Amino acid sequence: QRARPEQRGLIERTPRDVALPLSFSQQRLWFLDQLEPVLAVYNVWVAWTLHGLLDGAAFERAVAEIVRRHEVLRTHFSAIEGVPWQEIAAPETIAIEALERPAGLDDSEWRALVEQRMTELVKRPFQLAVGPLFRPTLARIHDAEHVFCLIAHHTVFDGWSMGRFRFELAELYAAYTAGRLPAL
Repeated sequence: QRARPEQRGLIERTPRDVALPLSFSQQRLWFLDQLEPVLAVYNVWVAWTLHGLLDGAAFERAVAEIVRRHEVLRTHFSAIEGVPWQEIAAPETIAIEALERPAGLDDSEWRALVEQRMTELVKRPFQLAVGPLFRPTLARIHDAEHVFCLIAHHTVFDGWSMGRFRFELAELYAAYTAGRLPAL
């Protein structure tokens, strides 16, 4: 017999002062990483073109708030006697790598260079024991066009996460540029 919603109670927060186990999916990916730690096959990524003028401070603040809200984006994986566990870092501002156009490049050359640099970042493996396990990169194409690329290891990010990240980034950025509280 299923409990009614009012009988279920709240989910209790797991204490953070104890070793936190990995999910089954994280265990599998951690194990595979132990076999081949220099591969980037479990990197997931997305690139979005942002149109319009960009308030860089509001954008960075929005990314920082997402990192603060979601512990998994601050998680890396250590091992004690060969057994993996999660370590969650304190909220810190994650540096967004900024790609600026070198002087003398035309639009097509600059776009090709941005694509090349982002491809290099996608192919660079993460170190699961170090973190952070995601890399945000922002390239200014013009004053009113930017490309934002987010690369993460699959232990902390998946397809559903991409949609959630995009929704929260849009809402937080809109709130910060409008001077209102975000509706999350």
